[in-house]
Amino acid sequence: MEKLKKLNVKTKKIILIVAISILVVLQFSFLSYLIKGLMPKDNSLENVLMTYKSNGNIDYKVYYKKNEILNTEELDQDNAYILGLIDYISVNSFYNYSANDKAPIKGNTKLTAKLKINYRESSDKNANPEVMEKVKVIKSEDFEFDQTSYSNVQTSKIYLQEYINVLNKFQQEMRLSVEGYLEIYSDTSFSGKISGVDFRENNYSMVLKIPLSKSVFTLDSVKGKEKEEKVYLNDLVKKNTSVKSYLIIANIIVFAGLLVLIKLLLGLTKKDEYKQEVTKLLTNYDDIIVNVDTLTSMDGYEFIDIKEFKELLNLSRELLLPIMYFEIEKDKESLFYVMKGNMIYKYTVIKKETAVINKDRKLKKEIKKD
Repeated sequence: MEKLKKLNVKTKKIILIVAISILVVLQFSFLSYLIKGLMPKDNSLENVLMTYKSNGNIDYKVYYKKNEILNTEELDQDNAYILGLIDYISVNSFYNYSANDKAPIKGNTKLTAKLKINYRESSDKNANPEVMEKVKVIKSEDFEFDQTSYSNVQTSKIYLQEYINVLNKFQQEMRLSVEGYLEIYSDTSFSGKISGVDFRENNYSMVLKIPLSKSVFTLDSVKGKEKEEKVYLNDLVKKNTSVKSYLIIANIIVFAGLLVLIKLLLGLTKKDEYKQEVTKLLTNYDDIIVNVDTLTSMDGYEFIDIKEFKELLNLSRELLLPIMYFEIEKDKESLFYVMKGNMIYKYTVIKKETAVINKDRKLKKEIKKD
């Protein structure tokens, strides 16, 4: 810091201008990146970090109880099934993930059974209000990988009688005409990160619906639609709260730094106004100004203060006399004057800080006299 104080004004200005330029570039970079991140996704290929896809399906087999009527105990998909003969349904849930780049992924896959009971109000199923829902997680597994592809399979036996009993009990106790459905959900959720960008709360879901109020029913095969997602560069700001906070803080710090440096630069410019004016006068009117090394005694002379240098210049030309220049105090106060007989016409250039100090000293002297 001491070394910096010893530098001349010109060097200080150069250093400050370079520092301000660097901060302006940083401010623009941080601000543009923050704005770009908060704006809607840019669908240009250059902004896509990774593309990943999810797909899956649910297979099932129906198993009958041993009975004397039907010899078949195992039935594949796409058949009609008798509800009263079903022992259980074997459900196989398949999930596949594929991406064009590796990324560390953590997630969970689970099978969930939801018993839904609707009040049978009309033949329109969509118009029947739901009066009860019971949820049971059948199986849940966590997974983790760092590859471009991943697959998992979940198998479980669904015993329908457990849910039929709940449905019948509800109907008897409530004395309502109801109908029930068992929905088997296969849910896969995961999150990951690539190039510092988080992609969170991704979910892929499939559902197998089993009616529990029909004596004979069919089941539709479940094949999930392929789901494609893209990870964008601006998600680094949009989805990552920490990065967003850092960018906001960085913008504030850089802006504050800019204000400080600009204030210092303006301060140097103001402090140098004295030197600028003196240099300008000496350069522009060097043919009429004479530098004086020593100031002779001016006792007995009458002084007249000239407010503008232009008036002193006109007076010098009218009288055909040179303008004398003497620096009273280096880099603080200079005197320009014209001598005519016992009259001295003077124009003073003084640094603002020095003028304030001199005014204060003069005021103190007058107070002491009183």
